[in-house]
Amino acid sequence: MTSFLRKYIPFTKAQIQEFIAYRAHAIIWILMEFFYLLLQYFIWKAVFLNSATNIIKGFTFTQMLIYIFLIRIVSSLTFVMPSSYISDDVRSGSISMMLIKPISYRTQLFFRSLGESVNSIIFFVIPLTIAAFITSFFVNLNIYIDFMTISFFVISLLFAFLIRFFVDYIFGLIIFLTINSFGIFQLRRAIESIFSGMIIPIIFFPPVLLTIAKILPFMQGLYVPVRVFMGEYETLFDLLKAVGFQLGWIVLLLVLSNIMWNRVIRKLVIMGG
Repeated sequence: MTSFLRKYIPFTKAQIQEFIAYRAHAIIWILMEFFYLLLQYFIWKAVFLNSATNIIKGFTFTQMLIYIFLIRIVSSLTFVMPSSYISDDVRSGSISMMLIKPISYRTQLFFRSLGESVNSIIFFVIPLTIAAFITSFFVNLNIYIDFMTISFFVISLLFAFLIRFFVDYIFGLIIFLTINSFGIFQLRRAIESIFSGMIIPIIFFPPVLLTIAKILPFMQGLYVPVRVFMGEYETLFDLLKAVGFQLGWIVLLLVLSNIMWNRVIRKLVIMGG
């Protein structure tokens, strides 16, 4: 285990150092996140003010604010972009050297993604959590959590990270075949934003879109951990079923990614070096 970590941890450190080195990019990203939260606040405030009832699809205004807060937290904690790394490696031609090294390319991508998550925790999650904690002294957020909820939330969060990693990794493998990565990035981002609950809670979807969302893995990477934290899975069986379904998706995506890797590596076209 020590030799394994010594081999891959430098990739995590490199991503952290790169993020810190580009301070302007980091500051803009943080400001955009807070601006997004502020925008969501005013949008939903307008929705509830113009609603005939104080509860919409089971959400009060306060619960909606908690949902918005949690979805951004979970999104940041599970933030991954292996498809971007793959694109850069293919374009530069460095992929050829990486593939002949005695390391797993997918594991390398995983540890690089861990670096991005650490950056998110330090520069966004912690400040936002502190802000929410201070806000709770002035506004009753009605958040009641227990040890079982926290435990399953952590498990669900870890599973969500793996699901989002494998999903983006699979999209990244398509770059080997298309070379042009811009369309792949936009396609994944659009599908995930809609079907993960990032824009609006999935419960607001019409029946057809709700069915599609339940079939796809995207809600497992964001919506499910948020639901766990908000206590929407009331029994132990419900919680076990939720994380068990996530685990099933991890296994399925792992198998699918292995199949795709074995096929696309034979058709690799290197641009650059």
